[in-house]
Amino acid sequence: MYSKLVIPELVFFGESFEDQEDFFKEASKNLLELGYVTEGYFKAVVEREVSYPTGLALENISIAIPHTNPEFIVKPFIAAYHLTNAVAFTQMATQDVKIQSELILALGIKEPQEQVGMLSKIIEVLNDPEFVKEYQRLSNQEQLVKLLKSKF
Repeated sequence: MYSKLVIPELVFFGESFEDQEDFFKEASKNLLELGYVTEGYFKAVVEREVSYPTGLALENISIAIPHTNPEFIVKPFIAAYHLTNAVAFTQMATQDVKIQSELILALGIKEPQEQVGMLSKIIEVLNDPEFVKEYQRLSNQEQLVKLLKSKF
C-alpha cells in the first residue's frame, strides 16, 4: 500500500549522527538536493518535532517518525535511516521523555488524509516481533529496501 513511497535513494543503512539536530540538517539537505522537499522543510520539520515529538518506544524497537506539513513536500516519500548509534528523540505525546531511536522513518506526506493510515501501518509493522528480528539481521541497504517494501 505504501511500498511505492519507499524509494531506494532515500533508504540509508549504517548511518551515524551526532544528535537530532545533526540528523535533521543532513536529512533535510539530502531531501532538498534530491527534490523531495522545499527550502522551508528543515525549519518546519524541526519546529514540528518540538511541538509534536515523534519518538516512539515500541516493545522491541525504538523509532522516530518525523514529518511536517504537506506544503513543504514536493514528492511523497518514506526516508529510512538504519542507525549505527541511536539518536535521542522526545517520546510522542510528552515534552520531556527521551528515547534512543535506532530507526528513523522520515515521512513526506503530500495528502494530509493519508497521515493517520500511514502512521498506523508503520506502528503495526514495527510492533511485529518478526519484523524487528528481520530488521536486526540486516547487513546492507539493499536488504533494508526489500524488507520495507515487503512490509509497507
